[in-house]
Amino acid sequence: MPRNPQLVQQALGALLLSCIGPLSTISMTKILRQFYRALGPLAGGLILDTLDIATFGPLGIYFGGFIGFTVGWWITSFYEFSPRMRFALATLAAIYLTMPMTEVLPLATGVSAIARFRGQDPGSGA
Repeated sequence: MPRNPQLVQQALGALLLSCIGPLSTISMTKILRQFYRALGPLAGGLILDTLDIATFGPLGIYFGGFIGFTVGWWITSFYEFSPRMRFALATLAAIYLTMPMTEVLPLATGVSAIARFRGQDPGSGA
C-alpha cells in the first residue's frame, strides 16, 4: 500500500476536478475513494505502460533504460520497499522500457492487477 494515500487522493481529486468540474464535497470524497480503490494500486503499471508506448522504437532503445529506472525508482517510493528491492524493481522497469516489442502488451498493468488480486482479502473492503 502507498505510504500516503491521502496525497494520492488529493492528486486524483485535482485531476477529477479539472476533468468533470466542481461537485459537492461529500460526493467528491466518495468518488475519490472509489477511484483510488479501483485504480490506485494499478497506477504504477499504467504509468509504465504509457511510458512504454511513448518510448516506441529507437527512442526506447536509447532512453528507455534511463526513463524506466528513474520512473521505476519514483513509483517504488510510494510503497514500503527496502532500497535493495526498489533498485531491483527500478531495474526491471528500465529493462521493460528498453525492450523492443513490449509496447503492444500492457504487461506492467497486468502484473499490478495480478498482484492486487492475489494480495488483497476480498472481505477487507479494499
